[in-house]
Amino acid sequence: MINYRIPVGAVAVCVMWWSSAACQPLPPEVDSYFEADHEGWIATGGQIAHHDDGGYENGYLEFEDTTADDGYLTAPVQYLGDLRGYVSGIFRFHLKTTHDNGGAMQSLWGRVEIRSGPSIATMDIVPQEQLAGWTTFIMELYPSLWGCEPLQWISLLSNVTEIRIYVDAQEGVLDRVGLDHVRMYPAEIPTESWSWGAVKGLYGR
Repeated sequence: MINYRIPVGAVAVCVMWWSSAACQPLPPEVDSYFEADHEGWIATGGQIAHHDDGGYENGYLEFEDTTADDGYLTAPVQYLGDLRGYVSGIFRFHLKTTHDNGGAMQSLWGRVEIRSGPSIATMDIVPQEQLAGWTTFIMELYPSLWGCEPLQWISLLSNVTEIRIYVDAQEGVLDRVGLDHVRMYPAEIPTESWSWGAVKGLYGR
């Protein structure tokens, strides 16, 4: 199994948000393991099938490209709404290319978009290549990694209306991609108001 993770480096964190969030309980982990069905995920530009075995663990979701449009999977409602509690948390998933149609790799292959109305934040860490085995992708929910300023990030996460994972790997049609073990979970919330130096020291690893 291969793990891809974006290095944090010097991370911009909204300390005012941390201070106000310190007294709030951690939000729950949201996950999709696809053990029994597609769990509310929706396909655009293709069709989805559920398989009981062969996934990262047991069942998985498979997308088949059936149109010339960019194909993606849309997350169900439990991934939407007010996600400010997940600031600095993790969004992770597993991908595997299950059928190579011989076409060139798509530029949007593997992109994740978080949308709030017309506002869109994106991250691309999936390599432009076939994934012969289940591959883990870990996306940290820091504003700078998604092309946002801290306050823009907080505003976007306050009302998330759509999350997309682009799973159309190749030009043409009939290419197939598996998705499994999607998880979104929060970071540890500080128990007291933290200074900028303390937060930067904790997350500037």
